Amino acid sequence: MNTGTAAERAAVTERYLNLLKSGGSDYPMDLLKKAGVDLTLRTTVQSVVDQMDELVSLLETEAAKIK
Repeated sequence: MNTGTAAERAAVTERYLNLLKSGGSDYPMDLLKKAGVDLTLRTTVQSVVDQMDELVSLLETEAAKIK
């Protein structure tokens, strides 16, 4: 996971906050695009799948510790 520079993180945070502020003022896919997330692109969807896979693996590792 790339954390980026402080300026990049600030820009991402600003886009995210604007997404939250927009509420339901437009179609969800359009709001996401304005926030910099284009779910019509295979690479974007694959990134989400990869992140979810990483989180599930982490959860499995932690769950195995409490058995």
